[in-house]
Amino acid sequence: MSASDRGECSCDSYDRAMPSPLKPIAIAFAGAAAVAGVRKLFSPTGEMQSTLVDWDGVRRVAYNRTRERRGKVDPALSAQYEEVLASLKQPMAEVLEGEPQFQAVNVISRKQFIDRNVEMSARLLAPLETLRTQLPESQASKLGRKATTKYVGELFGYLSRRVLGQFDPVLRMQGDEQLPDDASPYLMIVDRNLVHFSREHGAPIDSLRRVVAMHEATHVWQFAEHPWIAQRLNETISEVVLTPLNQRLAPEDKDKRRIDFRSAMHDAKAQLEAVRRIQAVMTLLEGHANFVMNTAGRAAIPEFDGVHEAFDRRKQARPIWEQIIQLLTGMRFKLQQYEVGESFCDAVVKDASLSTLNLVWAGPENLPTMEEYRKPSLWLDRIKK
Repeated sequence: MSASDRGECSCDSYDRAMPSPLKPIAIAFAGAAAVAGVRKLFSPTGEMQSTLVDWDGVRRVAYNRTRERRGKVDPALSAQYEEVLASLKQPMAEVLEGEPQFQAVNVISRKQFIDRNVEMSARLLAPLETLRTQLPESQASKLGRKATTKYVGELFGYLSRRVLGQFDPVLRMQGDEQLPDDASPYLMIVDRNLVHFSREHGAPIDSLRRVVAMHEATHVWQFAEHPWIAQRLNETISEVVLTPLNQRLAPEDKDKRRIDFRSAMHDAKAQLEAVRRIQAVMTLLEGHANFVMNTAGRAAIPEFDGVHEAFDRRKQARPIWEQIIQLLTGMRFKLQQYEVGESFCDAVVKDASLSTLNLVWAGPENLPTMEEYRKPSLWLDRIKK
């Protein structure tokens, strides 16, 4: 019986599933669409309004999909991962051209992974919940909440068995200025999934742990050293989700019921452009993390090639049902982000230099467009001017 059949981890470090910012963003899109549509389609029930997503319900559904009974984690593992990162600091610094500062590593169970992602998603959706209070409860909102709760629960349960590591940079939409005191960046490793991946695909466990730790630590460096990344994501997520929702919830002008198609088309184009900006940031983050992992890891991690070959074997053996899930959840696009972003990094270093590549972190003005990712020479020409 394969790890996939048992519901165990069968993923690779390039397939961390949807990146931490994108999971709640995807949920936010669904929630925003539901709220905006309820107002005109259904009448109020007179009941007290509820949240967009039943997060306790999400936990119940997700917990039942973890294939995890006790969920105990060896407390010594976190310290071991921190020692691993300390040993990788110098080779990473050579690629990053700057000394990375690491934070605590949290080795967690699958259920703890679900808990953290529920907290992260609820935090990001907080401004949407505020807007939700402007609408009364209806049968449509009830049905939408049940469907969304079920979907998110199934998704989180599935990811809890697949994700090896994840970094939560604490993103928030504008209008959510008051974060909980404990809302701080969080680096997590689901070590049980690494163990199962190692057994299933023959990856040396010690080297596998080093590879995954290096990838996730690169994300820590990206956000910690370049605050403009989180700011750009926060602004763009708000533009995509909150701006159109605020417009649709505004009081109607009875004298202007005719649809302005030109205005609607302009808004749609603006939405697509904002989505492309999110894609551009995520492609850089994921592709660069893989570039650092492969460049520094190959020289510093014993049996790195063995881990890489295990990832390749898993890709070739992925069953059709898993491919369908990836398509439905957007995870296939995530894999493309790894590949496109990493190819861009490789091409820039080959055609220019490592120092030229690191200019990408100077500010949002140096961020490649999706076209430049596919044609790195365009980015190089722009940077040289």
